[in-house]
Amino acid sequence: MVNLADPFLAAQAAWQRFFDSALVVYVEGETPRPTDSGFMFARRARQLVGFPEERILSPAVTLERLIDFGPRPVVFVDDFVGSGNQFITTWTRSVRTHGGTRQLSFEQAAAVLGGDYFYIPLVCTQFGFMELKLQCRKVKVLPMHVLDGRFDLLNPKCHLWPEQLRPGALAFIENASKRAGIPSTGVNTWRGFLDLGLGLAFSHSVPDATLPLFYWDRNGWNPLVKKS
Repeated sequence: MVNLADPFLAAQAAWQRFFDSALVVYVEGETPRPTDSGFMFARRARQLVGFPEERILSPAVTLERLIDFGPRPVVFVDDFVGSGNQFITTWTRSVRTHGGTRQLSFEQAAAVLGGDYFYIPLVCTQFGFMELKLQCRKVKVLPMHVLDGRFDLLNPKCHLWPEQLRPGALAFIENASKRAGIPSTGVNTWRGFLDLGLGLAFSHSVPDATLPLFYWDRNGWNPLVKKS
């Protein structure tokens, strides 16, 4: 790792050693799908950062490289962490490698083989950040942005609400959600996944932690953003 206190040339050399050996791996969902957003950010690691194609890998191939050649830096990339469940699943899931003859998880690889593991999502909730720190202790979690309670639209102190609208904000969201037919029970309700209540969308997707009121398209409701 680069020590920011190092002279420039030493820091540059440390970065180059890291860059030349690191493996970039995309995060898969609880049920891996070809449309998982991790693929997009793996591609951006090549386009914007310059990692070569041959070191941008699936979880299974990454584990094969670690088994065959020993520990080296592993960088997980993704767009968003809400609950942390998606990455925790990627970290702990046993994956068949070498044509099905070996089975290993990243958690086991870290314990047995050692090495450095980094998770660099673009945006992470404070809830998800704490879960990852608790459940994935061998991983250095380095989000670009952490969203705390100030970004929770269900929180009266959310700075996305103008002062004059805060007293009636929660009732407004609840009433509008009921009119749209958004469920009030279950895991993913009108409050967003796990009641995270975000007002967040990307150009490529809308997280489940965002209030459904933004993307709901049933019962004649016209969404502000489309959930793809």
